Parts: sequence; structure tokens; C-alpha cells
Amino acid sequence: MRPWHHKATSLILLSSLSVLTACSGGGADSNNEGDIIAMDPPAEEPPSEEPSGIANTPLPFHEDFGDNLLNNFDQEDTKYFFSPEYKSLATAEENAEYEDPYPAFWYPTCCFFGDDYNPDPADITVDHENRLGIASDDGNPSLLISNARVSIGQTRSELADPKAKTAENTDPKKDSSAGSATRDNGSWGELDLSQPYRVSFCVKAVRGGAGSMFIYVDSNHSNTNTGTSIHSSPLILNAGTPSLTAGERVEINVPGDTTFAPGGEVKNQFVDQIGSATSFLQFRVPSDGGAQVIIDDLLIEPQSEDGQADLPACNTFKDATPPDAPEAGPTLVSRDGALSASWDSLPSAVTYDLAVNTSNTAEGARLIEGIDGTSKLIEELENGSDYYVFLRGANSAGPGDWSPASSDTPEEPAGCSAITTVDSTINWGVWDGCLVPNEAGAVVVNGSDTTQTFDLDPEEEAPYFTAHNNGSTTLDTTSDPGLNATADLSGAAIINNTSSYPRHFTWIGRLKSPIPSSPQKPSYRGFEVEISFGETDGRRVKTILRPDQGDSGNLQLEKFTDGDNTAEAEMVMNDDYHIYHVALTLNGQSDITARIYRDGENVSGLFVEDTTVTEITGTGRDGGSSSARLRIGEGSSSAYKSNVDWLIWSDDATTAALEPADLVGELPSRIGKLGSYRGEGQDEGTDSGEILVEDFDAASEGDASESDFFTADYKANSGGDPFYNVTGGGSRIELKDGQISYRDARFTAGETAPGTETTGDDEASMGDLDLSKPYIITFNVLTNENALDGDETGKCQVYVDNNTSSSSSNSVHGGDSKVFEKLAPEMADGAQPTGPVTIAINEDEEGNLVGTENSFLQFRCDSRTEAPITIDNLVVKYQ
Repeated sequence: MRPWHHKATSLILLSSLSVLTACSGGGADSNNEGDIIAMDPPAEEPPSEEPSGIANTPLPFHEDFGDNLLNNFDQEDTKYFFSPEYKSLATAEENAEYEDPYPAFWYPTCCFFGDDYNPDPADITVDHENRLGIASDDGNPSLLISNARVSIGQTRSELADPKAKTAENTDPKKDSSAGSATRDNGSWGELDLSQPYRVSFCVKAVRGGAGSMFIYVDSNHSNTNTGTSIHSSPLILNAGTPSLTAGERVEINVPGDTTFAPGGEVKNQFVDQIGSATSFLQFRVPSDGGAQVIIDDLLIEPQSEDGQADLPACNTFKDATPPDAPEAGPTLVSRDGALSASWDSLPSAVTYDLAVNTSNTAEGARLIEGIDGTSKLIEELENGSDYYVFLRGANSAGPGDWSPASSDTPEEPAGCSAITTVDSTINWGVWDGCLVPNEAGAVVVNGSDTTQTFDLDPEEEAPYFTAHNNGSTTLDTTSDPGLNATADLSGAAIINNTSSYPRHFTWIGRLKSPIPSSPQKPSYRGFEVEISFGETDGRRVKTILRPDQGDSGNLQLEKFTDGDNTAEAEMVMNDDYHIYHVALTLNGQSDITARIYRDGENVSGLFVEDTTVTEITGTGRDGGSSSARLRIGEGSSSAYKSNVDWLIWSDDATTAALEPADLVGELPSRIGKLGSYRGEGQDEGTDSGEILVEDFDAASEGDASESDFFTADYKANSGGDPFYNVTGGGSRIELKDGQISYRDARFTAGETAPGTETTGDDEASMGDLDLSKPYIITFNVLTNENALDGDETGKCQVYVDNNTSSSSSNSVHGGDSKVFEKLAPEMADGAQPTGPVTIAINEDEEGNLVGTENSFLQFRCDSRTEAPITIDNLVVKYQ
């Protein structure tokens, strides 16, 4: 049985019904999470004839009991139908003493809650099939009433003071209508029945013995005496069930005639107006005779209108049949030890079943039953084995037949594959970041030798280099600043000839120091690259990324100049990856020339505060290795944290003399992003590939408070904080089956300052995504049951560098920060509810682009989205 807050969408009315849905404002907690029952604000200007605090449901009002939810609405949705999530009252009581805890527009006044006087959504025991519920017609759901009562548009009012009731009768919406004692005070409902009106409905079926059917005005009692309503005669329908004819429309005109079929015999006639500007109705079929009445297409309208002409012709109830067999099996996508299955919805199917087998038959297969949606991650499969998957739909009539099989094979992901050879005229040494530097195959020496690795010190400590599946490695010693985590590569693998001068060494690396943990600077250093030239005194040059120094960070050549002074240049280095290029020449003993570049530009002059200088000289340091050695990592007692995309090096004299422009196309392909060093014809993926790939498969299930998806353990940003962050409505974001679902909620990807609201005054964005070139965002919408409902239809958005719900003032990009907005039912490509979503971001005519080198994304569906959307396979990549 599905929970009462089932995800089906509200129905389309002939005229707008004020449906209450959660806003992300008042009543929300610090995580922007609202109550389980979500309500809109009250009408700002209620009609003048209404008492204060009561709003109207506009007429005409039409209820078709789920026709627009054909694919997933039947008997199983009864709890949802009688809940505020299906249709809520428009009224919002200002007096908290009379606040309605269950403001359902369709309110059961008998036999639904375990305790009828204390309605509790967790205590619902209704017999859906036999007493009160949605009847599972064959493609046309209806309402069944038998030995039960239900009110329509009844509000909870101070006119029915609960303090005046006995302890056993504390629900003022049951058996508590205002009688003659309060007759002068009016009624308490949302239907304006103060003018001549008409109530009509189709009779789909009458079952059981002879009984009665009643409709009351402004009475929620179970009897017909005149003291239960402000009206002396509250009954507008008192019909024996044998007189009702299946397939005909009952029509009640007040004042006017009542007929049980168009043009039929007049069964009753009303002279007086029975109703007020704030009325409600109650439908009742009592227990006598065991009668069941099934109705459809209820219409309440002014007599000046004729909405029946727009309704389908009445027909008789037809029992539901199981769904037809799907023409094709589900679409399968191979995963690690799993298959991701998805399919199109089937007419009349409420849930779905899968059969999984290693042979092409559903007999004896592993069954996965009762899937509420059109996708499922099939786990616990064996990689390399072929699997056959069958699909069928099910509803209250049972399961249908199986589809033909679809077949696929789970495979372990290839992940990052370290390069083994260098496709360049320069015999570079390479560590491409795919593996930790001491792992076999992690390093290429002299263009092709993969037998050597870095030696790590201390080997016995917990890993401080962590390789990721995206081709980068993180160095992090913040948990133990005294770790002294270094990795050494020595001997001829570094400099072949150490017996003469000059000796050369060039290293180039794409490195990223951490985003600060405070608005000022981090409390840890970044990364070190040190070269020892093989002198007896251990002559060396140590280059250090120091995001913790200066206002924005310093690049240092430690104790490089005469007198053991450190050469340093201030530059922002905690914003994103940068390519550092250091060309060193040991001219003899302690005479060293250095040229330093960042992102292809010579920055040597910054070290001596003279921009005309293109190289600096110094002595370097002694006390290093007496043999040639390349040391990376960190070599002090300070904490370090940094990301490495790749590092290459060469002892070639010609290479040391080359400018970045001369090295374009000479860096190895496939090591990562090459920036300005990338040459024409080199692999596009090295510099213009995927920025973000997220399939949600590894996330634990649950909402934002339970799933690990919004934790650093799942995925961390460059500062060690969670990569994904909730910015609103966390309880309405759910991770399940390797997919994410959300409605009336927001979350970010790649944000580096979570909790800090973006503004238009930001000098830079706050993210880990490099969106500085034209890019494409794609994802698949798997389930989406939102319906078009005029101005009430919700929208879904994608923002760049904006973690609020504002589209203009809260981003450096202004209104352009909203790069995507569509009505939720039409959000997929081609204005479809489900399918692929493609968002292409290009430069405008003036060369401006919505994005920076350090951007982030926010995904949102606004408060009017009544059903969650489920997405998967999020990819951000360059065009």
C-alpha cells in the first residue's frame, strides 16, 4: 500500500481551485523544510460576503477522481485522495486555537481514521474496496461510498468550538454542525451556495441491497434532523439506491428540480435557497441494505452555467483489468554489479514488476515487485554475466503479462587508466594522477619506462595520497600535520648526466591548492615540488604553493636567493586549478637560473617586483639529496592539502629553453586538461571533456537528512566540504535506486562556500566547476507526474552561481544566472514530461558567458511542483 502522501499530481479543474502547497518561507526550519502538510497562503482579498478568515473555492467545481492521473491512480490512491496533498482547503485559519490539522478538501467524516475524532494520517484504516475509496475502473477511476460519509469543502471554524464538545467528541468536523443555537452566525465551508446552484454527478454503479444515498448542506452529522444544520432542511438528496440508474446523471437544482436522469421524472423540487456564501456538502451512503454507490464527474456550478456539456457522457462502471503486456522490455544500462532499468509508463498500470534471469525466460527468475515508478536499479549482479530482464505492469486487478526480454551485462567501470607511453617528441617523465604515485604503473619515465615509481615516506602511515576515478589525486595531511608526507623519484630517472654543467630540469604541473575554510585563507599549505641536482651538498630548488600566505596566496621558491631568502610572488591560487611551469638551469655549483610561468604567462618578474624581468637567479638550497631526486608532496611539519591533475618533467636542455608557446602540442595527451599548452589535433578530452559526471548510484537511500549524498564522505569539494549541498526543502529531496527526486526544493553541485548566500557584488563565484568555456548540461528525467494547471503549474530551474531562489540580484551573472526554466510537465527536450534535458550555454554576441573558472550549479523545482521529478545521469561537459 502506498503512503497517504503519494506523489500523484492534482487534477485539472474546470475553473481554478485554490490548492494549498508548501512555500519555502514561513514555518520552515533552518534547512528550509516545511511541515508534512504543505499549504499556500490564504487569499489576499476574500469576497466581501465571506466572514473573516474564510475563502471560497470558486464555482464551477469539477471532480473527475483521477482521470488525468490515469497511469497511476486507482484504489491504492484512496489515502492520497482524502489527503491535503490531493486537494487542500483554500482557507487558512488565523486563530491558532482552531487551526485545522488535516485541511483536506475531501474530508472523511466517518470510518476512515482509526479514531474519527482525532484524525491522524498515520492511523488510517479505511476499507478501500468495500466502504470508501477510489474504485479501480478500467481506465476511469471513480468514488465508491458504502456505509461511510465524506464532506466537501468543510472548514474547521470557531463556530464549532471543540471546547463545547465532550471528551469523546473532539473533532469539530464530525457530528458537530452548527444547529439552531448558532444559526445566526452562518456556516463554515468554502462553497459559495448563496445563489441558485446545481449539483450533478454520474452514477457508475449501484451494488448490494436496497439502501439510501444522502447529500447534506452544512451538516456533517449522520442523521437528518433539523438541528444538525443552520438550514431547517439540510438534505438536498434523499434517494433510495434502487432508484439510481447506472450510466445516468443525477441533477439537483437548488432551487429547482431534481432528476435522476436527463429529462427524467422530477424526484424532488426545492423552492428555497439552501446554502450560504460559506457552505459545504456531505455525501453519505448509510449501512442499511449494504448498498454501494459508485459516482464520477461530480459538478457543482451556478445554474447560470452548463458545464455538463463539456463533460464526457456518463457510462457504467467497468471492472479494471490487468495492464497489457509491454511491447518491449526495459531499457538497460550497464553498471558495476548492477543494471539500471527504465521504461515508459503503461496505461492503467499502477506499479511494475521486473523478472531478472540468466536465461531468456521469466520462469524461475528473480522477481522485483511493486515498483512505484518507471525505473529501477537492479543490484547484486555478477560482472561479466549476461542477464535477461522482463517487465510487466500491475494494478488492483493484478499483474499483466511479461514483456519480451531485454539483455545486458554488468561491467566493472574502467575508471581512470594511467598512460603508459608519451606521444610527444619530448621524452617526458609523467605522473598523470590516475594512481597514487607509488602504485605500479603510476609513473612513466623517459617517455616509455613504467617500471619505476615514487617511494613514499612514511610507507606505513595511512594513505595521504588519494587517487580519484576522474584522473586526479589529492594530497591531504591535515589530519596529521607531522606526517611529513613526501614521495621521491631518484637517480637517472631524473637527470641522466650529473657530472657536468649546465644541468637542466623542467617541471610542469596542473595543481590546485585548497579553497579556504574561512573567507580569508586556509590554515594549511598546498603542494611542494623539489628537485635535487645531484651535487655533493644536495643543491636543490623547492617550489611551494602557499595559499595560506599573503592576502590571496604566494608561490614560493624557498630559500632560493642569496642569503637563504625565499623568493615569493603573490597570486590567487586557491580559486581553481592552475598550470605551473618552472624551468631551472644549474649553471655551476650554486648559480641557478629560474623561469616561472603560470597558465602560460611568465610571472618571473613578480618575484622581484619588476615586470620586465623574465628570469631570476639564485643559489638554491643545500642539504638535499646528493643524487638527482624529484620530491613531491610536502617536507615539513605543516599540514598540506592540494589536488594534482598531472605532473610532467624533463632534464632536456632544449626543453628547458622553450617558452610555453613553443610547448603547445608537445605535452602528452590523455594526462588531463592541458590549457594553453594544448595543440591542434590533440585529444579534445584532455582540455574540453567532462566537468562533472554524476549517476547517483553510490549514494545511500533516504532524504537529505539520511542519505550520505550531501556529505563530504560521498563527494567533497576542494575545501573538504560536501560537494552537494541542500539550499531548500531537504525533506523533499530523496535518493533512491541510484536516482535523485525532488520537488519544492533546491540543491547545489560544486559550491565551495555552503551557507554563504551569493550576491551580485561577488568579485568571483564560489565553486569548483570550471565553466569558463561553452558547456552543456544534460540529465535524464525518469519520472514526472506534474500536470499542466494554468498559473498553478510549477516550474523547474537550473542556476549558475546562485544559491538562492532569486533570478537576478543574487548572482554575479544577474538575471542570466537562471540558465534553464521550464514548466515541470514540459521540462524535458521537446516539451515532454520525461526524457533527456539538454542545456547548452554559449557566449553571447559580446563574448560574455554565464560561468567562470570557479562556478557551481543549483537545481530547483519551485513550490508549485506538486509531484517530485526523478533525474539521473547528470553530466556537465564542454562543447
